[in-house]
Amino acid sequence: MGAQPIDFDGDVNLFHFVLLRCVGKGAFGKVRVVQHKQTRDLYALKYINKAKCVKMKAVPNVIQERRLLEEIDHPFIVNLRYAFQDDENCFFVLDLMLGGDLRFHLERLGSMPEDTVRFYMAQLSSALSFLHDLGIMHRDLKPDNILLDERGNAHLTDFNIAVHFGERKLNGVAGSMAYMAPEILARRGYTYHIDWWSLGVCAYELIFGRRPFRGRSNADLTKSITMDPIRWPEDTEKRCSKAGVQVLRGGRVAGVWCERIPPEPALAPRVWLHRSPTTIMPDVRPCATPRLTPRLASGFLERDSAKRLGCRPNGEGFQDIKRHEWFKPIDWETLETKEQVPPFTPDGYYNRKKG
Repeated sequence: MGAQPIDFDGDVNLFHFVLLRCVGKGAFGKVRVVQHKQTRDLYALKYINKAKCVKMKAVPNVIQERRLLEEIDHPFIVNLRYAFQDDENCFFVLDLMLGGDLRFHLERLGSMPEDTVRFYMAQLSSALSFLHDLGIMHRDLKPDNILLDERGNAHLTDFNIAVHFGERKLNGVAGSMAYMAPEILARRGYTYHIDWWSLGVCAYELIFGRRPFRGRSNADLTKSITMDPIRWPEDTEKRCSKAGVQVLRGGRVAGVWCERIPPEPALAPRVWLHRSPTTIMPDVRPCATPRLTPRLASGFLERDSAKRLGCRPNGEGFQDIKRHEWFKPIDWETLETKEQVPPFTPDGYYNRKKG
């Protein structure tokens, strides 16, 4: 007897796909390239082992992630195309990204040119604005969760701790501590504004190869994020334009405070719950302050979330980003249709990973 014909009009299942090579491993199982047998389209198949989910008490997160992804379809997000399950696993069929994540490229290159970072930040700003219009905040934006396609376009992924938001502020602490906004760590309550802070931390890290706030312990890192001034490397003016400093720090910066920065400690671990004091009063005095002209603008790393770049309501925050001097080279219309040629092409990513 021959094989049973596949019913492509019925519910999607694993038999609809040709299973190809494994390309990674997630928290709950492997990720592999698959090809749809009817359309011949390639996707990433994410295995989510049910037993592991139960053991890690992550079932609500997986259910929430699927529900959120079903609402989303955007050119700079890793979109969900199919979802199904069997007795052992849940399966997410996602857009295939063959260019690797920005953490891999950052570790390989050390840092990235400002023009390349600006391109990624524009694409991610478009994605975040789309999510916020839907009432969704990501809560875990970092280089590890930014994937490149084979052409070099950036895409936001990992919605495992993303949530819907409303007028009421949230208080739960979730995500990766090094990228958390100060209002999270200070327990002041927060909303979607935190994603713009995390984007600023990513931009700084990609340009300078280190994060703007650091600490050898959770307490030190909390103090740095909530209280300390941004530390700029000695070669800031060589790596980053004044507009680039402004988009991070805010203000019309005529000069940049620079200092020698010691080697960075290991990446702070991802934490689900971090209990930090609600009042932090260290004796911190910056060595110097930037010289500002009378005309000021907000930046992504503004501690006052109401003044932070991107945070004005009703879509005005995204318009502020589009109008910002740093983003002037971006043609937003062709960017969002992916007509622009990315400044960095991640050729041979998986060959390098294997080698």
